[in-house]
Amino acid sequence: MTVEERIKELEEKLAKTPKNKGTETDLAKIKTQISLLKSQSELRKTKKSGISAYGYSLRKKGDATCVLIGTPSVGKSTLLNKLTNAHSATADYEFTTLFAIQGMLTYEGAKIQIIDLPGILEGAASGTGRGKEVLAAARNADLMLIVSDIKRPQLKDIISGELKKAGIFLNMTAPKISLKKTIKNGIVVKSTVKQRLTRNTIAEILRMHKLVNAEIILFDTVDVDDINNAIIGNKVYAGAIYVYNKIDTISKEEVSEIKKASLQKAQDKKNYAFISAKTNKNLDELKALIFSKLNLMAIYTKKTNKAPDMEAPLILKKGATIRDACFKIHKDFVDKTAFAKVWGSSRYDGQKLSMKYKLHHKDIIELCF
Repeated sequence: MTVEERIKELEEKLAKTPKNKGTETDLAKIKTQISLLKSQSELRKTKKSGISAYGYSLRKKGDATCVLIGTPSVGKSTLLNKLTNAHSATADYEFTTLFAIQGMLTYEGAKIQIIDLPGILEGAASGTGRGKEVLAAARNADLMLIVSDIKRPQLKDIISGELKKAGIFLNMTAPKISLKKTIKNGIVVKSTVKQRLTRNTIAEILRMHKLVNAEIILFDTVDVDDINNAIIGNKVYAGAIYVYNKIDTISKEEVSEIKKASLQKAQDKKNYAFISAKTNKNLDELKALIFSKLNLMAIYTKKTNKAPDMEAPLILKKGATIRDACFKIHKDFVDKTAFAKVWGSSRYDGQKLSMKYKLHHKDIIELCF
């Protein structure tokens, strides 16, 4: 029996096993066996081909990387060109046996790489239409733009489903888990919150990964897959924007109906964009949403008694400090800078603030040595 056949057999067994407290440990063992076998399968493919199924690497450029992913003929290429203003700036490059097209979006001073991945079909996670390679490449992106034709809104759920099967979880935060091997005391399970899984079940999962002495601390409520991922690392958590394109092809009333239906079941309505790449409708709003979802901010610098440089801001992640800004300029500035004067989020213009101060979008800073 091949590994793939064994995985299929276990998945069928999992589907048939009743789900209750009495079967919790059995279900956990089956799920862990599946995770281990999938990891084993990927390792075998790596040794055979020299390339991991999770190892297709996009050549990331700029301050962040977004991928356009969807089925064929949803307008991804047009959207790429409109977002990047870049028929001439886009370029074909090969990764594995596929081709992707890239361009650069400049927004608020940030350079955001946009990559149009080849279209995928339902069943992509299982290999349909070279889908595994495309999904593997998507794992490396900072943000996913799930592009659908508004006349086929069901495509959004199909693509999201394929991404989930490939271990890519959209608009979710990875649970905080601390895991370390120890010399003795066996498996020690600690939790700061109430868990659905029993300590015995959690310990059994770790033993199946051949961990004999280890301490695991759970800071969030977790499931079996979360624990397996903490050990194997086969899940990716990424932000996503659901883009419904071609709104110019139907009436305003139809757009309104589809928008209402889509947003009614949405957990976060801010993750949706309804656009026409062809007519540029709502593209400015989409650009702003991309910048926001990437958690970027622009910080401007100035020299003493000089006007600030408003043309070339530092691009940092939200929550970054003055220390982070110094490091972005040059690592030597971290030790040389005593404090910074800040304009914008400070209580008053030019306030002297420490290296730990958290900056805000469009702040102006003057480093003082």
